[in-house]
Amino acid sequence: MRKKVCTKCKESKYLRNFPRRSDNGKHSSWCKNCFKKTIAKTNKRRTLSYTRAVEDRMFFGGNRALALERDNYRCVKCNMSNEEHLLRWGRTITVDHIRGRVDDSLANLQTLCLLCHGHKDILRRKDFIIKEELNLCRY
Repeated sequence: MRKKVCTKCKESKYLRNFPRRSDNGKHSSWCKNCFKKTIAKTNKRRTLSYTRAVEDRMFFGGNRALALERDNYRCVKCNMSNEEHLLRWGRTITVDHIRGRVDDSLANLQTLCLLCHGHKDILRRKDFIIKEELNLCRY
């Protein structure tokens, strides 16, 4: 059997380990393993960027990036930067609806770190529970 050197991993492999190209029928210059790894990485990147764009439109009316830029990629409460946030929690800084999901306008969005976002949500839940209890007591 004939062998060929993969141009990506530089290993010598049998010709059957190289997929055939659809345009000319010749064997690819990359082996199947290198080809699969590259395709998997590309698809993962595409999926992540597509998901972020769809979530931005669905949950923030397309204003998420504008809110981050307006707030200089910093938490408006504690002034933590996006870089510090990535180091501490391994993810980017969050965007929050100030008055809940009433509207997705830029005036209703603010940049918060996970800690400040959590504190705000806890206070909102406590306020909601107290209002519910008051409504139950009235009737």
